[in-house]
Amino acid sequence: MKDGPVKVGVMLDSNVGPAGRPAPSREEVHAFHRRFLDCGRMLDGTAVDGVFVAERHGRTDCLSPAPLEQLAALAGATSRLRLGTYVLMPPLYPPLALLERLAVVDHLSGGRLVCGFGAGYHPGYAVVNGATMANRGAAFDAFLDEMERGWQQGGIWVDGQYVHLVPPAQRPRPPVWIGGTSAPAARRAARHGDAFAIGFTDRRVHGLIEEYRAACAERGRTPRLALIQSAWVHTGVDPRRECLTYLGATLAAEMALYQRHGQVRASGEITADRMLPYMYVGEPDEVVEHVRADVARFGVDEVILRVHVGIPPPEAVAGCLELIVDRIAPELNGRTDAAVGTESARHTDGGLR
Repeated sequence: MKDGPVKVGVMLDSNVGPAGRPAPSREEVHAFHRRFLDCGRMLDGTAVDGVFVAERHGRTDCLSPAPLEQLAALAGATSRLRLGTYVLMPPLYPPLALLERLAVVDHLSGGRLVCGFGAGYHPGYAVVNGATMANRGAAFDAFLDEMERGWQQGGIWVDGQYVHLVPPAQRPRPPVWIGGTSAPAARRAARHGDAFAIGFTDRRVHGLIEEYRAACAERGRTPRLALIQSAWVHTGVDPRRECLTYLGATLAAEMALYQRHGQVRASGEITADRMLPYMYVGEPDEVVEHVRADVARFGVDEVILRVHVGIPPPEAVAGCLELIVDRIAPELNGRTDAAVGTESARHTDGGLR
């Protein structure tokens, strides 16, 4: 059980429409990236603690498949938000090149990077990056070992040659969150991570959390949990009906994709209606109550509200984000002083409305 303040982040999701949708036009992709940055600016300097991005490749529904480039752009567009991945997949990249890129993003942001990592699950992502799904767990562990050694020592020996590594801005390194839906992922989080990043609060989650806490206890480490859930917050309308109207097809297709690849093991079709009890959907007070219930139930230290910024009309997205800024985040993290700047922040959106 956990009580008290909890940090609040927002994922600006690049998932625009159902998996398998027709390919987007150049104009649609360009408009999404403009809206994405507008939303980041809108959240900066408010009670929201951080902005997070996902990693997805080779899918017509995912209009921005380059998470580190997204964070680099956000580093220039914002000044206060923590900037993180939820999650980046190191087995898709050459390890040392990835460490260089992460360090640069940390410097560009002034030391605001959060490294959310996962082993990956989608074979299409590997194809796009010229990688392989084989032995990705071992490759992930090797990357994490190289990260710890390389950033601590300033370089690493590779085949008899010493390779210099640019250090990150943060000492000794940026926070590392390890995500996953398996017992090995939970143990990996206890071994290498500063937090275990979870989502989809189905019946397996309690077992994973117990595995993680036990592994932390064995290593004398303090467990820390980050939870991501889809969110849709509105007033003056029926938020559930609005959520189903805007996001129903997208969420159902996404869950079917996760089922095919073993990320979600629930049986039967997972419709958006079936997902609603797990999502943070409703009036602000309802959402705050739901989040607090999950915080107490799972012992969560940080919650990430996943908002599909490219699907609903821009004015609906702006309304949802404003309620997160003004009503949700201050209630959950107690940062009422930060919320003073929301009026100026929301009027620098560059045409979000």
